[in-house]
Amino acid sequence: MSSEQNELDTPQEGLGVAGIYYVLFRRKWVILGGFLLGLVAAAGLYKVRAPLFQSTAKIMVKYVRDTRGLNVDPASQDRAPITGSGSVLPTEGELLTSLDVAQETAEAVGIQRIIPGTTNPAAAGFFVKSHVKVTIAPQLDVITLQAQHNSPEVAQDILKQLIKAYLQKHDAVHGGLGGTAEALSKQRDQYRTAITNADAAIKVLKDSVGVFSIEEFKKTSADEESKLRQALNSTEADLAQKQAMLNQLRSSPATSGKGGTNRTAVGPRDEPPPPAVAREYASVLASIEKAQQYAAQLALTLTPSSPLTQANSNRLDAAEKRREQLEKEYPALLETPVTPAAALIAPPPVNPELDIRTQAALIPGLEARLQTLTRMLNDVQSKAKAVEAVEPQVAKLRRERDRFETLLTSIDAALQQRQLEQQMGTANIQGVQSPSIAVRDLMDLYKKMALALLFGIALGIGFAFFLELVVDQTLRRPQDMQKLPGTDYFLTIPSLHSSSDHLLTFDETHGKAVVKKGQGPNTAPKPDDVMQPYHEALRDRLVNYFEVRQMNHKPKMIALTSCHEGAGVSSVAVGLAASLSEIGDGNVLLVDMRGSAAHAFFDGKAACDLEQALGDEARIGALVQQRLYVVSGRATQGSIERLSPRNFGEVVPKLKASDYEYIIFDMPPVSQTSVTPKVARFMDMNLMVIEAGKTSKEVATRASALLAESRAAVGTILNKRRRFVPQWLLQEFD
Repeated sequence: MSSEQNELDTPQEGLGVAGIYYVLFRRKWVILGGFLLGLVAAAGLYKVRAPLFQSTAKIMVKYVRDTRGLNVDPASQDRAPITGSGSVLPTEGELLTSLDVAQETAEAVGIQRIIPGTTNPAAAGFFVKSHVKVTIAPQLDVITLQAQHNSPEVAQDILKQLIKAYLQKHDAVHGGLGGTAEALSKQRDQYRTAITNADAAIKVLKDSVGVFSIEEFKKTSADEESKLRQALNSTEADLAQKQAMLNQLRSSPATSGKGGTNRTAVGPRDEPPPPAVAREYASVLASIEKAQQYAAQLALTLTPSSPLTQANSNRLDAAEKRREQLEKEYPALLETPVTPAAALIAPPPVNPELDIRTQAALIPGLEARLQTLTRMLNDVQSKAKAVEAVEPQVAKLRRERDRFETLLTSIDAALQQRQLEQQMGTANIQGVQSPSIAVRDLMDLYKKMALALLFGIALGIGFAFFLELVVDQTLRRPQDMQKLPGTDYFLTIPSLHSSSDHLLTFDETHGKAVVKKGQGPNTAPKPDDVMQPYHEALRDRLVNYFEVRQMNHKPKMIALTSCHEGAGVSSVAVGLAASLSEIGDGNVLLVDMRGSAAHAFFDGKAACDLEQALGDEARIGALVQQRLYVVSGRATQGSIERLSPRNFGEVVPKLKASDYEYIIFDMPPVSQTSVTPKVARFMDMNLMVIEAGKTSKEVATRASALLAESRAAVGTILNKRRRFVPQWLLQEFD
């Protein structure tokens, strides 16, 4: 096929502009129906939803003074009405549309005037709330109010009373201190009394524990407790040292017995340890004592999991292990008191008896000092616990006192500000536009009518695309044909009112059947066949198809079929056969396998069958025009029986031995029971005629797959294609 056709074979993904035009123009009546539906809905809105009277007013919020927080600085209570996140004007808009303001407005206007026939204030309040619109202009300090009602007078009164109710609500919300100066003065006296009571309660709690300042006591108490603990630890260490020295002096040889001459024989392990071992053992004991003292000091300020505590504990464990090892190796160390390492270096005392009495006299003093320090530490800790018990109560009273002081300061500032406002006559909210005379607002109704019309059009367009893309799954355009698997797309034949149906009739003058053009049903005869260019185009593409594939044998057998009756197979077969007979020198044979291209009788005359068409002399009756023969696939008495899958293989050699260049078979529609799929393998080309808008894509796919099972070449022709998009708007390639 040509390069132009190859370009057509490329599938086009997506709907595209051409597809959108196609849907819009093909389903124009559906879209028009949606437009009419929207038009009817818009007219109904105009008839049913009569516009209400609307009154408009504007107020300007210069600033907002919020005294709820009771700030000390009155200037910090003013907030400018700047729009945006966290601004003041949206808050004022919420006040204007609150239900409380709406109910007060309804009661002021009159419930019967707002909703005739009802006395429910809640219903009237909801009516006012739903019929009042508040608009805040960006970057401005003006609020626009609009009220709607069936009565113009009521709409105007609603706005007037709404502004009054809003101003009262504004004062109540932002000035929530009681309103009048007398109420503020009364609250000021109450706060002063509360401050005095809090001070008295704080003093009673401090006196109960005997402190003037809890913070100062906690600081001095911590320092004193730390010093007492240090002194206590030092005294315990001195006492332990004195006791160790006294024990050593009492057990030394110089003071035990008479010169120590009575000695018992000892074994090797009971002998006194070497001096080096004794010094090491004394050093280990000194390390253990020092580590124990340091552990007692760390326990006062650090937790057991702290790094310093863990390191000291590790050193203590290592010293204990070494002590146990030395005592195991030299048991005599347990019987002989050992002094610290420093004592081993010092020279022995000159008078041991005098030194023993001296050391013994120091021990009672150290014990008395230890008891005194312990008692003082317990007293400090007891008082600290008492202060700690009353501290939360004092802190709570202080917070209450501070809050009362803040409120008292703010009340004083608020009283001063109100006196200043009364003297200067300032106002933070002013009216820009009084409630106007109410008129009907048609703009809102027009918007709703336009939306109804647009909705109808959108509904029509959406339904059109739904029908086209979801409901209607037929093949309609060349783009659809190109997506059929296993087929070659050949041609598109348009649907023309001047149909080119070809009928065979019998010419009594010459005694043969002839082709007459333009005599189809519901058509008028014309001298020129408008379908002839399409038949010639199909002929040229078939010839080119065979030449490209070097299919030079004769005859070339071509079958034309469809997926259902009425697709125009006979018309295309007759037109193709007539067009092929006009080129070359060979004859063309058209075999009617359906009984429509060549009828069993033409004007009461019998038609030729396939047996007669294969004979040179007998086929003269099948000649309908120069080099074109038309026969019926139906059998006659004494002729070749009707073609079937069983005998078609036997007929093929006879057909190939004939002098026909092309043999065209007008086959019945493809189905599971028809003969068409069974003889498709004998054909050089099987052309399937698809009727646009009638043949389903699923049916065409199954039919092409059924033909392809026999490895037959399958081509497609889109017949009776209708154009919906005007040529001036979109040019389409057929």
